[in-house]
Parts: sequence; structure tokens; C-alpha cells
Amino acid sequence: MPAEAYLAVAAVLFGVGLTGVIAQGSAISALVGTQLMLDAAILAAVATAGAAPEGELVAVAFIIAGAVGLAIGLAVAIDVTRRGLGPETDGSSGEA
Repeated sequence: MPAEAYLAVAAVLFGVGLTGVIAQGSAISALVGTQLMLDAAILAAVATAGAAPEGELVAVAFIIAGAVGLAIGLAVAIDVTRRGLGPETDGSSGEA
């Protein structure tokens, strides 16, 4: 597959992630959207690196950093939810 195909998939992934962050439904959807945007950046970096092993090394570093960031963010969101504050990011309390 040509690199342009991978870059197109990365652009779509980034758009879906950005939509998840901007939608402001909950903190969880913002975390997942952020992870999708990071994955899109990793895919673009690997697609443009060609046969250079440095691109793959950078991709592995990004994947590890993203997983750690997602785990910390998810732990914070779960803690906030357990305290009864709610995971909403739009300022609403979730009550009708």
C-alpha cells in the first residue's frame, strides 16, 4: 500500500478523535478521542518513516506514552465518578 493510503486513514482517525473531544459528552469520550488522535499521529509517523527503524522506535515510544496517559486519565475519571462529581465535561450535572 502506498503511504498516501496510510495518511488518509490517519486523517480519518484524527477527525474521529477530534470529534470525540469536541463533542464534550463525557470525560471518557474525550480520553478515547485523545487516544485516537495520538494513534493517528503514530500511524502518520510510521507511514512517512519508510524503512527507517527510527520511525518505528518513535512509534513505540508514542504508544507507551499514550497508554500511560490513557491509564492515568481513566483512573482520574473513575475516581471523580466514584466521588459523585460525574464525568461530564460540559458543566451539566447529568440531572434532568
